[in-house]
Amino acid sequence: MKKCLIILITAATCVTACKSKKEIIPVKEMKFVMWDMLVADAWFGDWSMKDSTIRANKENLNLYQKVFDMHHVTKDAFYTSYKYYSSHPDEMKILMDSVNAYGGRLRDSATKANEPKPVPAPVPTKAAKDSTKAKDTVKPVLPNMKASKILRKDLLLRK
Repeated sequence: MKKCLIILITAATCVTACKSKKEIIPVKEMKFVMWDMLVADAWFGDWSMKDSTIRANKENLNLYQKVFDMHHVTKDAFYTSYKYYSSHPDEMKILMDSVNAYGGRLRDSATKANEPKPVPAPVPTKAAKDSTKAKDTVKPVLPNMKASKILRKDLLLRK
């Protein structure tokens, strides 16, 4: 009888452990949810300091629900996973290291986007010719006549 009871309790424990393990959000997905939860919480903390008329709990819960909806995660699944990771320090360390690394990558990419781009050095070119020293390239309209004769003809034709 005792053996049967021990086997039954062991089997029930294994079934609930296997079932709860399936409901745990994997670290690869949980890090994004955790990051967005931390960002939402930080934003709410800053916002609530500026506006004392807000209903703190309701607004904070609304932000959390938006994060859950964005990641297609239920509130129960998140808190079950969070409790699981909290009770398993090795896995919680992996999760928090992943969240930290993800935040660092976001910060680095934002910093690089805001950095001024280096201006390329000017390419040395040949010095432009001085236009005051250049020969006159304008050719007379009638090369056989001098400029004074052309002007006189012009004046005579106008009369």
